[in-house]
Amino acid sequence: MLKVPKVILTFFLFSLCSSVTAEGTESDSKFAVGSSLDNPITIKLTDAELLLKTVRPPQRTNTTSAEGTEKDYLKAHRTDRGRVFEAMIANAANKTLSNEGKSARVLVVAAEMDDPDKIKEHPADLLLWDNGQIMQRYQLKSYQNSKDVIAVITQPKKAERYKNEVIVTHPEKLAEIRKRLSEQTKPLNSRWQKVERALSEKRLTDEVPPGRKVPSLVSTQQATDDFLRKEYEQITNSTGK
Repeated sequence: MLKVPKVILTFFLFSLCSSVTAEGTESDSKFAVGSSLDNPITIKLTDAELLLKTVRPPQRTNTTSAEGTEKDYLKAHRTDRGRVFEAMIANAANKTLSNEGKSARVLVVAAEMDDPDKIKEHPADLLLWDNGQIMQRYQLKSYQNSKDVIAVITQPKKAERYKNEVIVTHPEKLAEIRKRLSEQTKPLNSRWQKVERALSEKRLTDEVPPGRKVPSLVSTQQATDDFLRKEYEQITNSTGK
């Protein structure tokens, strides 16, 4: 059974015992740390199937029509990068966990839920699952600007929404945040104290189990573009364009 750092697990259990506001209570309670989950869908899917189910859940509006050029299509679906990021990480992490003979697996929330509205409402993107139990929850942030990642930790509404999640971003973005932190005047103001605490508690990281760094922003965008090009080709072929 994969061991979760004590400081993180303690934080999660403390957070789960805290009061939850009426808004988001239902979505946040699903896949709570310590809850049971039998026969997860993620581990039944191939890499390609997981990517498709994550980016295009069955009930989600499929795509913008393939009018215009391939470049237009890629631009219209640029925001799909976050979903591709989720599937990339889960596929890679689960290969490593399997090769190491570990029972833990990384699940994609979008693959475990069919309703696109509920997927959007849920604060977690990935789940660490082991022996039928949710061990940890992750929120991925594939942002161009590291300031947007910092906001997730420091802005009250966002911090409240993601209080039960480990925030995961690209390695180069985490390096930018660490650099900015090192440049701050001591004593740190409250905003940077929150960032320093999140880093020290590993609530802000660039890794998922089993200690694997997530892909860079460039790699993630390239994978997204590849997915969208194939999708554009399939749509144009089916319509005889």
